[in-house]
This record gives sequence, structure tokens and C-alpha cells, in this order.
Amino acid sequence: MTLRRWIGLAVIARSLTWPAEVGADDASPTAGERPSRTDVAAAIARFNLGKQMIARGDYAHAIAELERAYELDPRSEHLYNLAVAHQNNAQRDQAIAYYRRYLAAAPDGKLAADAERYLYKLEAEAAAERAEHDRATATAALADATAARAEASAARAELAAAHQRADRAELAARTALADRPTPAIRERDAPPPGIDQGIAEDASSGRGWVMPTALMAPAGTWTLSDYELIAVAGSYAVTDRLALSIGTVLPVDSQRVAGASAKLQLFGSPRVRIAAQSALAVSWTGDGDPIGLASAGGAVTLCIDLACRSHLSGYLGAGLVHDKALSGLVIAGGSLALALGTHMKAVLELENGTGYDLARGALGWYGLRFNARAFTFDLGLATPLGAAADRWDTSILPFLSFTYRSSTHQGAQS
Repeated sequence: MTLRRWIGLAVIARSLTWPAEVGADDASPTAGERPSRTDVAAAIARFNLGKQMIARGDYAHAIAELERAYELDPRSEHLYNLAVAHQNNAQRDQAIAYYRRYLAAAPDGKLAADAERYLYKLEAEAAAERAEHDRATATAALADATAARAEASAARAELAAAHQRADRAELAARTALADRPTPAIRERDAPPPGIDQGIAEDASSGRGWVMPTALMAPAGTWTLSDYELIAVAGSYAVTDRLALSIGTVLPVDSQRVAGASAKLQLFGSPRVRIAAQSALAVSWTGDGDPIGLASAGGAVTLCIDLACRSHLSGYLGAGLVHDKALSGLVIAGGSLALALGTHMKAVLELENGTGYDLARGALGWYGLRFNARAFTFDLGLATPLGAAADRWDTSILPFLSFTYRSSTHQGAQS
């Protein structure tokens, strides 16, 4: 028999004795509530059976028998017996509850002193366990907080290291970019040697609205232009400084027009270009004498930016017109192409003619150009001024044109 069972038997032996007569200090049923002799006998049998089970160490069944004995004969001693049985069965909370019930039922009973001693001992053990649990919980929480602080510190250190790596990478990238002689440009986006980026991006850079500029298309390219859907012209850049053009008006009526021109760039620098242009044109109808034109002139262009996306041009030309008689002709004008972005420009132009009747007066042009390497589209208005206003009999003329240029070749500066 184990020490625990011996102690259990010794403790319970004091209380598991059925008194022959109930003392005044123990709670017992009143006279009207006293159980019958049959219930008392049954309770004694249950009590004795519980004692036997306790002797064998079978506390679980002993507790059941003692509870049945208390139901049959509710004496306070049974509450004490149940408290001791639960205590020896390692059921502290139940033992504490029964000790309290016993002391409430028999505060001055013969077992009250023992009940109080055991109760205080069990309550102290419970309080100590709760304190230990609270300390363990607090220790775990402190450990978690310490670990969290350590993780936060590690995260901050990693973030600082990442910022340092990013700063070093950015510095290295800037240094590498600064060491390059030119920015990295895709070969297909780079203009041919000797050709400005602005000229390569604008297929109509060789003119304002209709007046020529001193800018030249890349060598080896050909250009097709359409004006107001009825006038078409084509040109070919023999070199970066020489271009030949032909044009005609589509036969929408009896009037026929055809012409040819040549433009030669005489001077070129990063900012200033100078070119000469000559032209021959003839107009005729089926029943009239033809009208012939021969002209020569020059254009000067100032590149406003180094890429020559924006430029200012002036033109002055003179010619002879044969229309039944020979007449002189002088045309002067200027144009401004102002880049609003990579693919859009504002284009302004003013031209004035004197001499030949059909060329007198001025026209002011204004509108937008949507430009690309191969295509441009001009959309704008022209306002007749002076003698031209009488001739056109209107204050506004809509104007549109379309230009296509073949792919630029790697032509050399001539």
C-alpha cells in the first residue's frame, strides 16, 4: 500500500465513522425532515461501501457512494467525507468546494478545525499555482515582446541596409550613365549621320505650310505629299544636301498644272542652314494658251533647339511668269515650326507676293502638324490679306496636307 493511500485512510478514518448519535455541533436534518429508517440504513450501507472502496484506493467509486449516502441522509459529516475523498483523488477544486459547504453547514462542528486546515492548505496551493501560472504567462509575454523587439530591430537594420544598397546601385547607375559618351539609343531610332533628330522625326521638315525651309531630307529617301487632295508632289533626296521634286494637280477640271523644282543646301551648321531653290511650272487648258513660271530663290533656317525640332525660316524668291505677256514676280515669306511634343508642332507662316496679278497679296497660315518619321498630317487655316482677300473672296481657307517619307538610310554628309 502506497504512502498516499495510508495517509488517505488515516485522514478519512477520523470522519468516516457513523456516529451513534448526532451531536449538537453537527448539522443534521430537523425532526420533520429526518430520513426514514430505511433511508438511514441504506445510507449506512453506502457509507460502509465507500469506506471499503477508499481502503482499496478506488476514490472515484467511493465518492459516488458517499454522494448517494448524503442524498439518503444529508448529514454534514458526509460533506467533510466527500471533501477528503476529492482531496485524495487529486481533485482540489471539488475538495475546496466540499470543505466550504461543510464549514457553512457546521461552522462549529467537531471536524471544523480539520476542515479549515485542509481548506486553507488547498487554497494556498491553488493561489501558488495561479501565481506561478501568471508568472509563467508574464515571462512568456516578456519573451515574446523581447523577440518582437529583436525582430523589429532586425527589420529596421535590413531596411537600412536595403536603402544603402539602393543608394549604391543608383550612384553606380548614374556614374555609368555619366561615363557614357552618349545616351543609349536604339539603332533604329537614331538618325542617320549628319541628320538632326528633329528632321528625322518630321517628314515635312523641308517646308512650313507651303514655303520651303533650308532643311533637307536624309539622302536616299523619297517623299510623297498631297495638298487638299487634288495637288500631289514627289521628291527624292539625291544627297543630304540635294533634293529633286515634281508635282501636278489632279485632272478634276480642264485646268492642268505640272512643275519641277530642285533644292540645294549651300551651308549647314548646328544652328543655321542656307539653301537655294529653283522651280519651273506650267499651267494650261484645252482651249487656252499655257502659263509658264520660272523662279529662283533662297531660304535661311535657324534651329531653335539643338535637335532642330523647332525652327524659324525665311524665304525670298523672284521669277518670271509668261501669261500672254512676260511679268515679274517676287515672293517673300517666313515660317515658324514650334514643337509642342515629340509628335506635334504648331506651324505659323506668312507669305507675300508682288508683281504678277495672280500672286499679289498675302496669306497667313496657322495650324497644327502631327509628325512622325514616315508620316505627317497638317491641319490648319489660311487667311487671305490685301489683294489676295479680294481674289479669294473669303476670310478663311481651310487647309490640310499629308506627307509620306520612306525609311531613312544611313546616308553620309555630302
